[in-house]
Amino acid sequence: MNYKISLLIILCMMLTGANTVNAKELDFTGTWCGQWDATYKVCFDITTNDDGYQSFYRWEEYLKRPMKKKHLKVEQINANTLNMEGKYLIIDLHAPNTAFAFGLFDHQSRVALLKKQSLEHTNQ
Repeated sequence: MNYKISLLIILCMMLTGANTVNAKELDFTGTWCGQWDATYKVCFDITTNDDGYQSFYRWEEYLKRPMKKKHLKVEQINANTLNMEGKYLIIDLHAPNTAFAFGLFDHQSRVALLKKQSLEHTNQ
């Protein structure tokens, strides 16, 4: 399964032009929201800790039902990619408030286009 992860990361890096970014310019911290497969709501609340980053993951398991919640361990893969226990967040290098997410789940993988939420939006 590791080759699948590598292929997804390489593909996303090719689409976003990964060689054009300065790592110091990217900011993973904040709330990133979108929809898995353009259907199910998903959010990652990313904060820093002593080890780097941590994530509070929220997702809609069933449409229009309350979102489930879980804390995830985070590993920074490279300048624009985080691995959150099999959920990958890849910042778009041409639009740093946009990210792609890939979720590798038991039965199927999912994708999402995420937008970094403004402070006003996350407090609602």
